[in-house]
Amino acid sequence: MVHVGDITAEKRINHPQDVLKQGQTVRAQILEVDRERRRIRLGMKQLIPTSIDEYIAEHKEGDVVSGRVADVSGGRAKVELGEGIQVSCQTGGADKGAEEQSAAPSADLGSLSSMLSAKWKGGGAGPRVSKREPARAGQIRSFRIVKLDPAAKRIEVELAG
Repeated sequence: MVHVGDITAEKRINHPQDVLKQGQTVRAQILEVDRERRRIRLGMKQLIPTSIDEYIAEHKEGDVVSGRVADVSGGRAKVELGEGIQVSCQTGGADKGAEEQSAAPSADLGSLSSMLSAKWKGGGAGPRVSKREPARAGQIRSFRIVKLDPAAKRIEVELAG
């Protein structure tokens, strides 16, 4: 048996016949075996790679990647590495980072645009974010991948110099 919630992760479907036809061959993963009821629970969406699965497959530990700092609190930063890929990064200075964020709640779009322009053109011109500057929400920063765990779908990063 395949529950409608285990058919696809893309959209909510009301009835299996919206995406499947009778007699159609499909690939599914066994999720549960219930010997008492003589049932096997199957899932199809578990075999479709997600964006984090693809990201993990394309990168390795030690790679330096860029990401946008989404939020900083309690000495940790939430970082977006791509669409649907959010990771947590230890920032080091919990109190100082929180003060910086509350003092400047909105990102400086002018400096952000200059920094992105400089990075895209490959030049060294434009304001650079130094390693000692605390992470603030809205910044584009470089991060080093410390650990990739495909089974847990987890990525650990640290600020790169």
